[in-house]
Amino acid sequence: DEDCSAEIKQEELSICVTEETAEKTFVITDEFTAPSSKPPIGSVLGCDLCMDASDVKVIGSKLIFKCLAMLNVLYRSDRAGELSSCEFSTGFSQIVELDSGGEDAAGYVSLMPTGLYLSVETLSSTGENGIAMELHGVAQCAVTRQREIPYIADAYCTEGDLSLRKEEIDLPSNAVETRISEVIRDTLEAAAPVKSVVSSRARFGKVEQSPTVGGIMLRFTAEVTVLYRTEDGRLLSSVKKIPAELKYEGSGEPFNTAVAVCPDPLLVTLSSEGFELRLPVEICAERRAAQTLTAVTGMEFEAAEPGERPKKPSLVLKRIREGEDVWELGKRYSSNERLIREANGLKPRESIQTGKVLIIPRA
Repeated sequence: DEDCSAEIKQEELSICVTEETAEKTFVITDEFTAPSSKPPIGSVLGCDLCMDASDVKVIGSKLIFKCLAMLNVLYRSDRAGELSSCEFSTGFSQIVELDSGGEDAAGYVSLMPTGLYLSVETLSSTGENGIAMELHGVAQCAVTRQREIPYIADAYCTEGDLSLRKEEIDLPSNAVETRISEVIRDTLEAAAPVKSVVSSRARFGKVEQSPTVGGIMLRFTAEVTVLYRTEDGRLLSSVKKIPAELKYEGSGEPFNTAVAVCPDPLLVTLSSEGFELRLPVEICAERRAAQTLTAVTGMEFEAAEPGERPKKPSLVLKRIREGEDVWELGKRYSSNERLIREANGLKPRESIQTGKVLIIPRA
């Protein structure tokens, strides 16, 4: 409007924007043989699989990540059908082609197995009996970037009344991941004298959260199962549910998600009563901070009639109080930021000191 020279206060808010999602399927093959301390592999009875993505990078138009697949295999030996278990791992890297990318982009990867095929055969690499693995999976990827979103925070006009329409706008929230690690130590009773441990596994229940002094208490139950052979040749198992808690030191604001995982193998050693357990635990928690801004979404101007404009002094001397800024002073005294800075030799974006006297000329 040519009758209204409005002063506009524009600000920026930094938000994390998901710019692209991508998906890639992959097939990994590897071969494993039992270590010398274990009996030779005859047939596979069961397997637990865990995959973890790490070192995720966006380089140019490519997302690159490393993955570690960890297998806990329960098998029957070809020696008189003896049961045993082994832990194997295989590492690999994957490259995902992107439409976007760039140095300031960040990548996130979630892995999901879609098929695992294990066969016992004579391995071509060693000539020994072992396990040939074929792992099928899918990588779900996201590329994010920090963006500065400009918006109008305020406005006024010295030539009349400027009515503003303001709205609260909800913006995508930034996810902040936190990992809390601990080692649980406990004992597990055996029903009979133990000759050897065949296999072991740990499962975790839902993580409950409760605020506490200085942070959040995270409580969950770990269920440990140990399959073992007794001295008289029987195959037995023992199960124990272990209540556990970890304290997160920091904000008491609840996490949006919190999941307990076992980052390293469960360690089981024999004791006089049965077993000693050493269980590494990691809580993977995520908090999303809601972001809301109040922005000017509309303006209506009503010009002042001749003689209706309030009479104000052409010059004001103002001693600055704590919390005052140049924009608010311009709005209050019918001036503007440019005039105030020029009159006082202030550089653009230079803050004003509490207690300083400023010259405020009228616009």
